[in-house]
Amino acid sequence: MESVCNRWAWRPLTLADVPALLPWYNDRDLHAIVYTREFAPYTLDELMMHWQKRLHRPLARYDAILLDGEVIGRVGLVRKPPHVEVAEYSILIGPQALQGRGLGTLITARVIDEAFREDTERDPQVPPVQIVRLYVRADNLRAIRCYEKAGVRREYAFKQNGVPTIMMQIDRREWQAVKEKGRNDDDERSDRLERQA
Repeated sequence: MESVCNRWAWRPLTLADVPALLPWYNDRDLHAIVYTREFAPYTLDELMMHWQKRLHRPLARYDAILLDGEVIGRVGLVRKPPHVEVAEYSILIGPQALQGRGLGTLITARVIDEAFREDTERDPQVPPVQIVRLYVRADNLRAIRCYEKAGVRREYAFKQNGVPTIMMQIDRREWQAVKEKGRNDDDERSDRLERQA
């Protein structure tokens, strides 16, 4: 069976995708590992209103994550004035069977790379992204491991809504080093394979 890591895609999230997100927003167990706010289920109308506001935020990008054409989650990158050089990252992969299979790490790395590459297309009035930052529950060890594999480092711990939380981030210089290390690792693997052949 082909790896899920080779079968995913992403595209801009639309309101037509919101019904697919509803079961995950109303999953109490998923909520308990992802969010720090108190669980409160959504109706479809409430979630549609929530996303209608989000999709119209300036300096925000939300994408649907697809696997074999089906929506399996969403990813976001939001820049908030006055610190528009910092982009806040978020990801949600809904189906439990797809969690812990490397997909989150792959998507996180792709979004970070995209955030730092957008300089060529950006509005000249908006400074380039210098830092990608995220917040994760301290007890969500799977997500922390995912982010660390993508090169994101722990910055500091605090409590949000009484829940231990970790702020993690990576800056542009660190990302370039992560990419360079990845290229060197790929070159070493290729050299080993050539010697074995």
